[in-house]
Order: sequence, then C-alpha cells, then structure tokens
Amino acid sequence: MTTWLAKNRYLRVLIANTQYRRLWSAQVVSQLGDWFSSIALYTLVLSLTGSAEAVGLLIGAQFLPAALAGYWAGPLADRLGRRSLMLTADIGRAALALCYLAVDRPERVPLLYLITVLMVLFQAVFEPARKSALPDIVHRDQMVLANAISGATWSTMLCLGAAAGGLVSGYFGHRAAFLLNSLSFLMSAYFVTGLRFSSDEVERTTGAPWGECLSYLRRHPRLAVYMLSKTLWCLGGGITLVLTLYGKREYPLSGGVGESGAISIGLFYAMRGLGSALGPFLAYRIKGHSLKGLPGALVPGFLIGSLGYLLLSHSWSLPVAMACVFFAHLGGSTQWVFSTSLLQLSLKPEVRGRVFALEYTGLNLAVAVSSYLVGRAGDAGWSASELAQLMSSTFLFTGLIMTGLLFVTRGESPETSNGPGHGEDDRD
Repeated sequence: MTTWLAKNRYLRVLIANTQYRRLWSAQVVSQLGDWFSSIALYTLVLSLTGSAEAVGLLIGAQFLPAALAGYWAGPLADRLGRRSLMLTADIGRAALALCYLAVDRPERVPLLYLITVLMVLFQAVFEPARKSALPDIVHRDQMVLANAISGATWSTMLCLGAAAGGLVSGYFGHRAAFLLNSLSFLMSAYFVTGLRFSSDEVERTTGAPWGECLSYLRRHPRLAVYMLSKTLWCLGGGITLVLTLYGKREYPLSGGVGESGAISIGLFYAMRGLGSALGPFLAYRIKGHSLKGLPGALVPGFLIGSLGYLLLSHSWSLPVAMACVFFAHLGGSTQWVFSTSLLQLSLKPEVRGRVFALEYTGLNLAVAVSSYLVGRAGDAGWSASELAQLMSSTFLFTGLIMTGLLFVTRGESPETSNGPGHGEDDRD
C-alpha cells in the first residue's frame, strides 16, 4: 500500500502539499453542495412553471451575471488578497442558499432568479481568485496534475452531487438540498481560512484594470486562443437544459413523493460528471504534461463531444442515453483542464486574475445565450432528440473554429510568452 501511494503522482500532490490540499477540500465540499442544489433548482422551476424556457432563464441567471461581473472581478483578484475574496464569497453564498427556502409557489419564481443572480456574483469573485492563486502553491511541473485533480473533483462532485441531489429531491424534496448547500459553503470557508498565498504578500497593480491585460494578450495571441477554448465549448452550454429535458420528459424517474424526473436528471448529470472526471486522466496518459503535448488534446475534445451528443439523439433507453452522455464529456473535460493548465503555465502573475476573469466572462456569456436559445426552441416544439443534434452540430462547428485559431497562431510557443512564478510544496 505504501509503495502504491508513493508511486501515485496524483496522491503525492495532495499528501505533500498542505496548501493545495486545503484548497482542494474547499472545492470538494462547496461543489458537492452546488450540484445538490442545482438539481433541486432545475426540477423545482420545471415543476412550478412547466416551462423549458423558464429553466433556460434559470440557467441564464446562473451564468449571464458572472459574465457581466468579470469586468470588476478580475481586477479584484489581481489587486486584493485572494484568500479574503474567497472567504467573503463563501460566507455570502452560505447565507443566500438559505433564501431559496422561501420559493414555494409559482409567483415566487422571480425571487429564485434574484437569489441565483446574487449567488453567481459571489461565485464570479471566487473562481478567478482560486484559479489565479493555484500557481502560488503548486510547482510548475505539477500544474497539469493539480488541474487534473481539480477538474476530476469538479466532475466527481457533479457525479456524486447530482446523483445524491436527485435522490434527495426525489424522496425528500428540494428544501433538504438547499440546507445542505448552505452548510457546504460554511465548510468551504473553514478550509479557505487556513490558506496562505505568496501573491497576497506582494505589491498589487494599481494601473488601468484592463489595459495591461489586453495588451499582454495582443502580444501573445496563442494565450488568447487558449483563453477562448472554454468559451467555444460553452456555446454548446445548452446541454444543461437538454439533459434536464431528457430526464424530465424522455426517461422520467422519481421517488414518488418528491420532484418528478429528479432521479433520472440526477443520473444524467452523474454520467456527465463521470465522463468529465476520467477524460483528463486518459488524455494525460496519452499526451503527457509538457506544454507541447497539451494543445493537441483541445480539438479532439470538441469532436468527442459532438459525436457523443449525436449518439444521444438516437438513444432508445435510459442506460444507452447515459452511456452517450458519459462518452461526450470525456472530451469536454479534457479541453477544459488542459486549456487551464496552459494558461497557468504561461501567464505572468500580474495579469493572471484578469485573464481568468475574462475567460470566466466569455464562457458564462456563452452558456447563458446557448441555454436561453435552447429553452426557446424547447418551448417552440423541438424534441429533446432534435436539441441534442443541435448541440452536436454546435460542438463540431466550434471545434473547427478552434482548429483554425490554433493553426493561425502555430508560430508562437507558450514557452516564449512568460513563465509563471514557482509554487511551493507546502506553505503552512
């Protein structure tokens, strides 16, 4: 057992690096609660309104405000202490999660949207701070491993949280899920309290908030392409609603006393999470962790996603549909984790927070627009199968765009852009 642990590079990162372990623990509990809550929110809105467009608006409320908040969230991450920002965001979200308990009839659905917007604003502060702080606590040669662990954690929490959230909502109703979500943010805040980042101790930039960042990306267009990878993928972000409709209308399962279709929706999200968890590890075994190998995995991620949703549109049973979703997200998670690693390995610390905020803005805007349009199409009579085919075409198209962008910027190597500061194994 000891020999196996010593050889497992992923476990070594967690065991040897106390600071990364704390950041990872905060991610585990908060994202588990997030997915508990998300399944409850989707099924609650669909049950109260009976409208796919209403669910699309909810998804828009989960992503569009984050896109707008990126303008000020990025400079905050570069100017203020990142630990303090993360701690404030966790406490604020813990309080807001309890406010969902007041939504118990159709006329209060607008209140649910408002609470969601406020939750997302705190999330928009938390994420750029977390991503930009990671290079401060992780060595350069372990960055891909750390991102693979973080990506797999998001995916695993999606898998476990969605499945458990579907069961809890199906058997006990949505209120229990909201209470657990609030508790998860308090636990995350506890872990964040023990974090120490070297970038919090250096002098912060006081210049124009975005001029330096945009100028830097113009000088290094290859990095701008890596930043756009997630936005291109998220133009197919309507998959969130597609999976909800498949669980609610095509293969509904429920516990009999809770939300109809909640269990099957949770199972679809669990398969999405499982595929997302395994994808980066499989790609890592094939491509390795060098800067030269990472870009080659970006475009295949889009193509795998396209094929998976095309197969989903022709599924004939719940197990087959779940397998298609699993396969599709093997690809999506790979481009997600690898593009993050490429940025963290190449960006200079002074602009890191703003670049990740700009990336966060783009991907959230893409998801919001995609989800709203898919919701409109669903209410206009499009079947779940037709919507899955639309998502497949979207991933194929955006994959071709990514291919062109990588080709145009092929002359610039990430190594010539800028190297990050080196993290430390342990900052107790």
